Amino acid sequence: MEQCLQRDWQLVVEYIIKEASSLCRLRITLLANTIPLWM
Repeated sequence: MEQCLQRDWQLVVEYIIKEASSLCRLRITLLANTIPLWM
């Protein structure tokens, strides 16, 4: 039970990290695209 929980938790953490990094990249891309419009 404990081991199973730990594995699930690891998957959740990995998923969150992956989502966060793709969101971060998306925000950077959006910023890069909108900054020239403000200049």
